[in-house]
Amino acid sequence: MKKPAYSRILSLLLACSMLFAFLTACGGSSQGQNAGGNTSAPAEGTAPAQTGDTAPADNKVYDLSFSTHDPTGSYKTKMHEEWARRINEESGGRINITVYTGGSLAASNEALDAVRTGQCDSAWVFSNYFPNQFPLAEVITLPLGFSSVPQATNVLWDLYEAYPEFQAQFKDFKLIMLHSNAVNVVCTDKDHPVDEVADLKGLVIRCTAGIPTDLLKVWGANPITMGPGDIYEAIQKGVISGATFDYSGVRAFKLQEVVKYFCQQPVYLGPYFLLMNKNSFEKLPADLQEIVTKHSGRDISLEMAYVFEGDEKLSRDLFKEAGCEFLEISEENKAEFKSYGQGIIDQWMKDHENLGIDIKAYLDKTVELAAKYEVSQADLDAKLKTLGY
Repeated sequence: MKKPAYSRILSLLLACSMLFAFLTACGGSSQGQNAGGNTSAPAEGTAPAQTGDTAPADNKVYDLSFSTHDPTGSYKTKMHEEWARRINEESGGRINITVYTGGSLAASNEALDAVRTGQCDSAWVFSNYFPNQFPLAEVITLPLGFSSVPQATNVLWDLYEAYPEFQAQFKDFKLIMLHSNAVNVVCTDKDHPVDEVADLKGLVIRCTAGIPTDLLKVWGANPITMGPGDIYEAIQKGVISGATFDYSGVRAFKLQEVVKYFCQQPVYLGPYFLLMNKNSFEKLPADLQEIVTKHSGRDISLEMAYVFEGDEKLSRDLFKEAGCEFLEISEENKAEFKSYGQGIIDQWMKDHENLGIDIKAYLDKTVELAAKYEVSQADLDAKLKTLGY
């Protein structure tokens, strides 16, 4: 039986790690790791002794917590576990990150405050659960035509690097990852297929707060916010008729068991952050801070972006096998859906005129970058194929 994509990817990563360890033992070294380091398991509460020119600042093991709302076994959780494993390995066991899944440490709508206050040392935070707290990042949530996670992720990083005001919104944290989720669509139960705006009239649809809520309202739906772990039961009991979600999120929470239709009209995508508590980061010795920083930034964010896209592909295939239907939208209906978007964009600019920047120029820059980083479906599929999806 062919191994799942994530198993093959993680096996390859493990093989690379073993090769790296072999080369290091033979006298090689790598940026961010002490030459000649001993990576055997440390005794409890201590780190392994290390030799070479760069000695560790201390011999202490730093136990850190990481919170995610995704369930155990999801592709995104596996990527987070891989990130934690890399840091543990490169630190010689001196940083030990425990991943808490399913919101067991902090619920999705509490994650930001949990990492800010130190309830957890780090967390995966979806900006749309905290509207208006990261307005310069949430620009990608506007109906601007984003079509892929790598596209939106590169746009976010270019904006972050170009605007000090964007960076200032993360001044209370150590920013590890900055990326988006995949494009969200409306998925509905067997009684409510949606392929035009009129089909949404009066339907109670779960979505996130902010721009997605505003868009569903102008389309005529009755949006309601709730955590992803509550959607299944709410659809099953008829409390809601459907939800806005990306395919990988539907799969992670097994919503294909209670939904039948997927409307192929994009609703939105939104920014995700992997944040570390600032004090948790600053209490690390300088050499360990360097390791964490090495495993932060655009490259690791793009890794997560392709994990999202790979999971999207696998999820769509699974839903087809499960008998779900993908409802295509006519050009006429696409135009009607799109016609409501400009009012949302105009209102967003009006609401954010006081951010200290030319908000129209900022929006124009976002649109320009979206065109620069647009990825064709053929190129995306080719990239995913090389990654084993």
